[in-house]
Amino acid sequence: MRSLPRHAEAPPLASMPHRATPEPSTLTALDDQTLLGLLLGRCLAGSDVDPIAEALLDRFGSLGDIAAAEVSELGRLPGLGPTAILDLKLLRELSIRLARSAACARPVLSSWNTVLAYARTTLAYLPREQFRTLYLDRRNILLCDELVADGSAYRVDAVSPAGAGGLTQLMPGTAADLAVRDRFDPIENLNGGADYLARQVLRFGEVRLALAAYNSGPDRVARLGRIPHIAETQAYVASAVDCYLALTAGRGARNSRECRSPEPGR
Repeated sequence: MRSLPRHAEAPPLASMPHRATPEPSTLTALDDQTLLGLLLGRCLAGSDVDPIAEALLDRFGSLGDIAAAEVSELGRLPGLGPTAILDLKLLRELSIRLARSAACARPVLSSWNTVLAYARTTLAYLPREQFRTLYLDRRNILLCDELVADGSAYRVDAVSPAGAGGLTQLMPGTAADLAVRDRFDPIENLNGGADYLARQVLRFGEVRLALAAYNSGPDRVARLGRIPHIAETQAYVASAVDCYLALTAGRGARNSRECRSPEPGR
């Protein structure tokens, strides 16, 4: 594996001899790795940021996935320091606000495609599906956007950005293997999800590993022999255990946030 340059403040991109500063009109013609390298070159020292850009794309898959990745996951990549991570997060937040601004500029009922574009920008690269409430004024202008719940939240028609569907979030291929004909039929979906989880428990012999396999894939867990160091999977396992404990203790819980143990005195 190639060594990556250490993190430090760098001079402006124009002063870096290895890469010419492009004209703004040419940016659309650049590939993702080159574009990412240009961004990183403004905040990372060293004569070559291409290995970092390449490693990011190899690890996360796309520019959207990189910008939406957990800070802790980004921090594990050698050479990518706090300044570069902040720039990536600023880029994502800017794109979301631009989409929100476009959505708010027109009445929702007459520009539904704009609202859908805003929702896709906000949710497209998140690791879990979300349910959000959009608040409108009397003129049907979008006022604010509030996160209600993540996960299926007991919605039989829930679909994740990755394509998992139904109460237990079955992927189409997994549903076919489990003989689930309709992923959005609650009985079929629950039976299929329970069957799939039971298979993981039998295979791994430990509930947390089984949950990790359910979320990130059994082959990955079998290869590693542990819960993968993926923030979304680790959060999923913790959330599932919290909800199991909450429900078996007789506590009502409508979503994963309500499953967390209450703070002392509350």
